[in-house]
Amino acid sequence: MPSLKQDTMNTIAAAVAVKDDDPRMQDTNLRGGNNAIDPRQIEEMINLVGDEYVIDLMDDEDMVDLMGDEHVIDLMGDEDMVDLMGDEHVIDLTGDKDVVDLMGDEYVIDLTGDEDVVDLTGDEDRTYSPPPPYCP
Repeated sequence: MPSLKQDTMNTIAAAVAVKDDDPRMQDTNLRGGNNAIDPRQIEEMINLVGDEYVIDLMDDEDMVDLMGDEHVIDLMGDEDMVDLMGDEHVIDLTGDKDVVDLMGDEYVIDLTGDEDVVDLTGDEDRTYSPPPPYCP
C-alpha cells in the first residue's frame, strides 16, 4: 500500500499537470494512478509546517494551513490555505471543509468528491467545481 507521502506526491504531480494544461494529463486520474509528472521532481517543494505537510508549488513559503489538520495544495503559491484573492486553484485532499474561498469566484477542487468545500460568500456557484476540461 502506498504511503500517505507518496500518495500526496502523486496528487501534486497530477495537479501540476492540470495547472500547466499538460497534454500528458489527458488520461491521468487525479486520485492516483498514471500521473503525468514524476513526483520526485517536485518533492523538494514540500514545506513542513507544524505537524502537517503544506505544499507550495511555487516554493515561496507563503502558504499557511490555518486548520492544521490536513494536506493542502496552493497551485499558485501566492496565498495561504484560505484564498483571500479568489484567483487561484485550491485543492482539499480530504474534503473535510477546511478549504474556504472567501471570494466565491475560483475553482475549488475536492478530490474526495463529497462536496464539503465551503464558500463563505453564499452564492453557491463555486462551492464545488470540477477542474476545467482538457482541450487539445
